[in-house]
Amino acid sequence: MSQLLSEPKSERRISSRQRRLHGARIVFNNNASSIDCIVRDLSAEGARLRVASPVGIPDWFDLRIDRNGKVYSAKVAWRSHDQIGVRFINFT
Repeated sequence: MSQLLSEPKSERRISSRQRRLHGARIVFNNNASSIDCIVRDLSAEGARLRVASPVGIPDWFDLRIDRNGKVYSAKVAWRSHDQIGVRFINFT
């Protein structure tokens, strides 16, 4: 177990993330609220998002990608001052 924790995050991912620069929206509160973000990395299981601030972003939300219209149900895995990492729920 301790060996797993010492491995880099990239080594613990199921699939590799690909760098992206897509506009997106964090949508929550029954579609009544949204926050703009930029998708920086994307994989089938999750993403790294750049945000102005993680303050006010709930733990669970829908991520809507502007470019292709895809919507992912997401759960926050980590937060920093201008980024959040999310895991997609029910990904295929």
